[in-house]
Amino acid sequence: MDKGMGRSFKSRLRRLYAAATVYHIWTARNKKVFEGEQQEAGMVAAKCVYAIKCRVNSWRDDNFYM
Repeated sequence: MDKGMGRSFKSRLRRLYAAATVYHIWTARNKKVFEGEQQEAGMVAAKCVYAIKCRVNSWRDDNFYM
């Protein structure tokens, strides 16, 4: 069974983690290639963690647990 499928909190968190990681790595790569700006790995990771925390908090506001 695919662990990423489903509507449970863990499944949604896994998909969010994967999507946020890919997105932030991709944007850092684009900034480096097209704008010549290089971001530190720690900054990219911090942005990723912040995005995940914000999204999880929004789930609480949307009555995800009900």
